[in-house]
Amino acid sequence: MTRRINKISFLHKAGLVIFGLILGLAVAEAILRLSGWMAIRCGAYRYETACKAYGLCKETPAFKILCLGDSSTYGTGADTEHSYPFQLWRLLDAKEPGRFKVVPIGLPGANSSQLANRYESYLKADNFNLVIFQAGSNDAYNLRECNIPLYASSRLAAFFDNTKLFYFLKIFFLKYKFSSGTGWTPEQENNRLIKNRFLEKRLWKETLRRNLGRLKDISAAYNVSFWVQNYHTPGWLCPETALREVYNELGLRPIEQQAAFEHAKGIRIRGRDGWHPNPYGYFIIARLIYNRMADEGIVNAKDYALFSEMDLIKEYIRNRGEGYEYLMDNQSRLNEQKFIEALHEAGVGI
Repeated sequence: MTRRINKISFLHKAGLVIFGLILGLAVAEAILRLSGWMAIRCGAYRYETACKAYGLCKETPAFKILCLGDSSTYGTGADTEHSYPFQLWRLLDAKEPGRFKVVPIGLPGANSSQLANRYESYLKADNFNLVIFQAGSNDAYNLRECNIPLYASSRLAAFFDNTKLFYFLKIFFLKYKFSSGTGWTPEQENNRLIKNRFLEKRLWKETLRRNLGRLKDISAAYNVSFWVQNYHTPGWLCPETALREVYNELGLRPIEQQAAFEHAKGIRIRGRDGWHPNPYGYFIIARLIYNRMADEGIVNAKDYALFSEMDLIKEYIRNRGEGYEYLMDNQSRLNEQKFIEALHEAGVGI
């Protein structure tokens, strides 16, 4: 009798432990999903608030731009008013007040499939003239809504792939691989586990080709100009090679960021995570897009001499023997004036 009671007691405790574990994971998943939803909504609210504060929402604009992408479009690593869409809007409004409006839809962690599946609904919501797209870096590990079946995939595996917890585990795995310097090698794609939880590069390219082709066709159907960007630096699993090949196949001329970021070495251009740009990094991206718009005759202006300006900034830093105040993380608006003053002192116009 005692053994039976002990056995029941053990099973009861084990059941409670398992139930508590499942409940804890469910609560964590709910918190992650809610926090993600709130972050996106707060980001949109902050963007609109900043637009009003800077007087950018005065009139009905004649030219509307949609900046669509992942965390680099969202502005991870900087305040809302220092994201590249906002800085681009300010550059355009300074040149032709009231003519332009820039709308950002940046979803941190989003893959190209998720954005392509929602793209037409974005175009239906407003009459955009130009779309600037940047995504693909997350496709290798974010497999949600991906059209290509994974090797030996199952409903259980698909369930886990769609959870935020498993998603974060994959991100931590990638961060560990790259922070340890081991990176990612073709040999690792032969590993069954890795193949099933990360997209093989060949399939990755097929996914990008399909999604970018859809984006291009939908843009043509709505008579919207569709521009793409390359990333500012090699990302996880190095997506830039596949992206460049697909861009070339589809006849898309990307806005190149990497050369400008390479030239900016010696100037602090990234945030604390070491990959996303900081306010000055997004400033560079905004200027690159502005230059493309000037080249295309969309804005009546001359190109900014970005590389020459960076050389002046480097010289300024060397002569002053100090860092660039504006390039620090978590900038207050007070430091923006110091940044502008420093640019003028360095001989750079803004």
